Amino acid sequence: MSMQKRKAYDRRRKHSRKDHKTKKKNNRSLHNPQLVRSLLRETERRAVMASGDNNSFAARITAFASNLVTRMILLVMRLARRLLALFIPATIVVCTPILIVIILIVGACGAELDAEEKEYNLRALTSATATDAVIAPDAIFVWPATGQYYITSTFGPRWGTIHRGLDIGCPTGTKIVAGADGTVISAGFDASMGNYVLIDHGKSMQTYYMHNSVLVATAGNKVKAGQLIAYSGSTGDSTGPHCHFGLKINGTYVNPAPYLGLPENVSDGTDVSAIITGD
Repeated sequence: MSMQKRKAYDRRRKHSRKDHKTKKKNNRSLHNPQLVRSLLRETERRAVMASGDNNSFAARITAFASNLVTRMILLVMRLARRLLALFIPATIVVCTPILIVIILIVGACGAELDAEEKEYNLRALTSATATDAVIAPDAIFVWPATGQYYITSTFGPRWGTIHRGLDIGCPTGTKIVAGADGTVISAGFDASMGNYVLIDHGKSMQTYYMHNSVLVATAGNKVKAGQLIAYSGSTGDSTGPHCHFGLKINGTYVNPAPYLGLPENVSDGTDVSAIITGD
């Protein structure tokens, strides 16, 4: 036998074995109508043999019932295959636009929730809250010194050191409010900070409010954004009444100006009332 004929013969045998395995597998499948017919015929044959007479009334009833059941099962199988073939594309066609609408609605709700979160629940402040607390349009913290918007000293180098906060000039007794919801970690007196309040807001963010004359909040208090925590003053290392607002993120002081809605490069001696209040 030539080499080409040998290869052709091998290919035919290979395909023949593959077809035989496929046919054998299909014959074992309960989805194969031919198998269903065979099973029902065998059941009918055994029932007739048990009756002992192929022409008896019981045998005829058995044959009729078997034939009826066979037809019903085959009909149900055909309907099931057709319904399945229609159901999958129909499900895709119907569900796809619904899924798109749901995604759009969730996205819109998420944007709305972000906007509400930025306001830090100012509408649900407690009775101890300064009701005139405000938050700038692009801020994530409430403005700490209510009604006072004059910047006396910004974050950065100052007098040969680094000034680690934002100073807001204000008369003694100005209401100082929490920048966001949080827990008062510490409230007391320090030689440098004077009467101060330290609030932890979670997400590794902490805010400091220094040089106050009187403290309202105490350690352990849960506070809301805009809640009254102290009255401004000039205690500690201070040259005049003001609110020193400091911000730590991951344990490091950062420039708090952008978090209050101000430009990062805001300069000393700037009145930022128009930015904070929008007036």
